[in-house]
Parts: sequence; structure tokens; C-alpha cells
Amino acid sequence: MKTPGETRPGKLPAEPARGAGAGAIALFVLLRTTNLYGNPPAGIAHATPGDWHWMPTLSKSAILFLDVEKYPPSLQYLLITLGPILILLAIGGAGWWGRVGRFFATFGSVPLFFYILHLFVIHLAAIAIGLAWHQPVDWLFHGGFFLNYPPDGYGHGIYFVCITWAAIIVLLYWPCAWFAQVKKAHPQSLLRFL
Repeated sequence: MKTPGETRPGKLPAEPARGAGAGAIALFVLLRTTNLYGNPPAGIAHATPGDWHWMPTLSKSAILFLDVEKYPPSLQYLLITLGPILILLAIGGAGWWGRVGRFFATFGSVPLFFYILHLFVIHLAAIAIGLAWHQPVDWLFHGGFFLNYPPDGYGHGIYFVCITWAAIIVLLYWPCAWFAQVKKAHPQSLLRFL
């Protein structure tokens, strides 16, 4: 029988994790609305969003509010990504979230493998989708796609992008699950670093 406050091995204590997650989100909101600290100014990198300010529309203001520097990760980026994750981990393990969590834990068990694989799969998907929808794809063959801007006429709406994202995540599950089993079968090999 568990005593009050006791947790199962490998599970985050729920109350501290929820509190830390909520605190991270609150600190993000404070820092982002005041622009005091935590995100580099615009122009530092190619696409650095810089400080938050009101835009002509509410939707653009909301997008800019969440547009924080990912590479390298700024403090604001870490707060708004890790805060919700801590809350989800605190409530995870019960019901349907446990199954969803196990699905995503597969990717977490092979992070570098997933990262490298997803770059190639997304690039190939961008080329295939561009060809299928008769959009310009030449720019995708010249250097890194992150170094080039897409020409006018290339792209799709947010719903199409979200469906494509979800499909690629599901597609990458099987190679990641396979590689996770390979890593588990060879725990002392260099594969543990992938």
C-alpha cells in the first residue's frame, strides 16, 4: 500500500511537476509580455523573431507571442515548451494519456536517430508534395532547404501542414521503434548515443 505522497518508481511526483510546469508558463508570459529577458533581439540570426509587440491582428499578435528563438533555445523557448510538458507528465500514466505517452516515449528513446531521420523524411516529403501539387521545387535541390526561401506559389494552408506533420510522425514511429529495440539488444554498443 502506498503512503500519501509516495510515487511509483520512474514517475514524477504530480504536485511539484504541475507546480513547476505552471510556474514555467507563468514566467514565460511575464517575460514575453514585458520583453525583459529571455529571447534575443531581432536580427541576431536569420529568423530571430525578437521582442513581442502588438501586431495589426489578434492572430498575428498571438503567433508572434509564441514565436521564440529555438536555435539555440532561448530561455523563453525552454519555458513555453518544458512547462506544458511537465504538466502533461504529471497527469500522464493514467487512462489514454499513458498510451499516448508510451507512443512518444519511443521517439524519446532514440532522440538523435529521430532527429536525423526526420530531416531527410521532411525534405523528401516537401519535394514529393511540391511535385504532386505542381509547385516549384527547384529551390529544394540547392544547398540546405533552411538556407533558401521558397518562391511565390509554394506552400499549403495550416490544416494541410498539420495533417502532413501528423502523418510524418506516425510514419517515423516504426523505424524509431525498430531502432529502440536494436539499442535495447546492444546496451553496451555505441548505438546508445543515438
